[in-house]
This record gives sequence, structure tokens and C-alpha cells, in this order.
Amino acid sequence: MNPRQHEGFIYEALFKVEALKRMFDVLEPSTVQPYDVIVECPRGLVKVQIKGSNLIGHHDSMRFKVNDNRRVTNYTELFDVMACYLQPYDCWYLLPSSTLTTGSLRLFPKTKTKISKREQYKDNWSLFYEQ
Repeated sequence: MNPRQHEGFIYEALFKVEALKRMFDVLEPSTVQPYDVIVECPRGLVKVQIKGSNLIGHHDSMRFKVNDNRRVTNYTELFDVMACYLQPYDCWYLLPSSTLTTGSLRLFPKTKTKISKREQYKDNWSLFYEQ
């Protein structure tokens, strides 16, 4: 197993623990899908794509690839939430797939000089409660 794949399994396990703490059931697909898990929660069944990173970039930002080499609009229709774990900051960004309009995204969890429009999604699990 390569190191990136191993890290991916760790991020998926961390997400499952966070979901279980909230009394959500976490279901794994039996075949390869464009999402990693399905969360059964008050909102219903939510398909989640899980990403993670431990690399801090320019202005304390962290970058995530969204599109998996597909057209973004088509790819993001295949799951409901992208859960991005920022390991150095021990936080999750839980992004509705409808807000993902480019092939990558950059998150700024600590910097005061650059505020991300995605800060409202930091550690915000409300997507799993709202309809």
C-alpha cells in the first residue's frame, strides 16, 4: 500500500469516528463509488466524499483536489458533501457539493490575512441535520 492510500484510510476512519460521535450510522459501499461513505443521519442518507491533507501551503492554506480528473459539475453531482480534514489544524470542512465549482479548493483555517468564503463550513455538521 502506498503512503497516500494509507493516509486516505486514516482520514476515512477519522470521519467515521466523528460521525459516530454524533450518533450517525456510517455505511460503506460494497463497490467502488465516487463517494467514500453514506451517512444515515437526521437529514436522511448523505453521500460523503472524504479528503484529507497534512501539507500546509502559502498563507497557511491547504489545497484539495476536487474533480478527480472529471468535469467538476458532473463529478460533484455524484455525492452530497465533501468532508475535508486538515490534519495540522485538526478540523473538518464539510462542504456541500453544490458549492464546489472549480477543480481544486484552498482553505485558510488559521490565517487572518486571507479569509476563505468557506469558513462557514469549518467544523459545521449542520448539513447532516438540515433538509
